[in-house]
Amino acid sequence: MSTSDKLIRQPTIGVLGGTSHVVTPAYFQLINRAARAHHGGDHIGETLIAGMNYGNIKAYIHDGDWSGLAGYVSDAVDRLETAGADLIIGSSNTVHLVMDEVMAGRKTPFLPITDPVGRAIKRAGLKKVAIFGTQTTMQGGLVMDEIAELSGAEMVAPQPDEQTEIHRIIFEELCEERFLDTSRARYREIALRMMEEDGAEGLILGCTEIFLLLQQDDLPELPLFASAALHAEAAVAHVLG
Repeated sequence: MSTSDKLIRQPTIGVLGGTSHVVTPAYFQLINRAARAHHGGDHIGETLIAGMNYGNIKAYIHDGDWSGLAGYVSDAVDRLETAGADLIIGSSNTVHLVMDEVMAGRKTPFLPITDPVGRAIKRAGLKKVAIFGTQTTMQGGLVMDEIAELSGAEMVAPQPDEQTEIHRIIFEELCEERFLDTSRARYREIALRMMEEDGAEGLILGCTEIFLLLQQDDLPELPLFASAALHAEAAVAHVLG
């Protein structure tokens, strides 16, 4: 068998990384885990990562400067397109808020992070689903609206004080590579309250770092929809057909 007979040609996935530095390598691992499952053997995915500065992204978000964030992310997409990416994906639910503006008029396909999440919930047949994420995500708007439209399910957000704590844990702990048992227990407590009091039938991990803290074995009472894992798997499926 010649070398050419052993090669696999596949499109390249361009990842908008740095949102945060913690989730970027996790996306790389998730993409390649899915690619290995598809190909078998030693083959992994063809990827490009545009590593943005998380400090800049955090500053734009905390200042509510969405126009500035869109311009910053657009520059990163330019780099991916110039390098030859065949598909663009972002690694953040919060940054997803500017992606329509960023991708407008571009020829490279874009896979929204909300798409695989909404479709997974629809396949599960759930009617009411809780969502954890940054306060921007949990307070309604594009992410929740898109998932609701795709899934047909009602989105339920935590109570305001719970949102504050979920948000704090994301930025002060998860994005700093701190995964505390006390925070895992608190996330579990909030999720179970939402199941019992709000009728939640599942939980969206609507910040991509959350799956690094809370996994299905930690909350067997509710099906979890980890946006990062679903997104990476969908990106591989998209490019491999």
